[in-house]
This record gives sequence, structure tokens and C-alpha cells, in this order.
Amino acid sequence: MNIVSKNLQSKDMHIDNIIIEINILIGYFKDYRETGFSKAIDEAKQVAIEMCIDPIFPQKHLIQRKKTFDESSSSEEISFTAEENFKVNYFLHIVDQVIYSLETKFEQFKEYDRVFGFLFPYNLRGIEDKDLKSSCHCLEKELKFEEKSDIDAEELYTELKLFETLE
Repeated sequence: MNIVSKNLQSKDMHIDNIIIEINILIGYFKDYRETGFSKAIDEAKQVAIEMCIDPIFPQKHLIQRKKTFDESSSSEEISFTAEENFKVNYFLHIVDQVIYSLETKFEQFKEYDRVFGFLFPYNLRGIEDKDLKSSCHCLEKELKFEEKSDIDAEELYTELKLFETLE
């Protein structure tokens, strides 16, 4: 997380690199959601032992609720161990919040990539003529306001083709 944050703050960071970095980070947290709990517990137990603390989850007192006469006796209540409770109610909740936050906050970057992504040098080199022309028209449409546009798709296409031949 820290490395990605530092990269995002660098002066020469490009939007295409931001999208790649964020997707890698989201993938990391999705993997961590599945495999990270046991690793985190092992590390926490090790730290607790070093601090001379019992590496156990304290068991909370379970409140027994009386059933009313019309409740079925077959209704099962789910009870978790203290460790399972921590995993479900804290660990997974926090990791899910991180994933959701990353996905929603960087959704705009994905939109920029959708609209402007064809202009990135590594995309521009390998794009076919029909796709380039289509992307130019999509960009013109996106930048239109009250039927006026700052760019002309055909002129942009021609300029990009000239730029491509200069390289």
C-alpha cells in the first residue's frame, strides 16, 4: 500500500500506470481476503508471545435469549468461536471496506482510461486504423457539450496517424 501511494505521488506518474498499480493493489487485497487471516493470526500470536501475553482470543459471555411459545425450536442459532467471530466481524469487514474503497475511488481513472486510453503511447503504437478512428469519434462525442465539440475526430485521427509515422 505504501509503495503504491508513493508511486501515485511521483511527478512522472501517468494515468495508465495508476490504473495498473491500483488493479494490482485490489488483486492483492482480494487474495489477502482469502489467505491473509491465518498469516495475520500467526504474526499476532508471535507478537503476543514476545510481549508475554497469552495468544488467545478472550471468549465473550454468550447471552441466552428465551424463546417465545410461537418460535420453532428447530431454528438454529449460529455461534462462532472467538477467532471465527473476529474473522467475520472485523477482519473480513475491514478488508472488504478497503477493496470497496479502492474500487470506487479509482473508478474515475478507469473512465479516463476508457475515454483517453487510446492516446497513451503504448496503446497508440499497436492500434489498428479502424479502432483508432472509432476511438477518436468516441472522444469527440465524450467532449461534446450542447452539440459543440473542442475537437474534430477526423482531424485528430489524421494528426495521430502523422504522429505515429514520426516515431
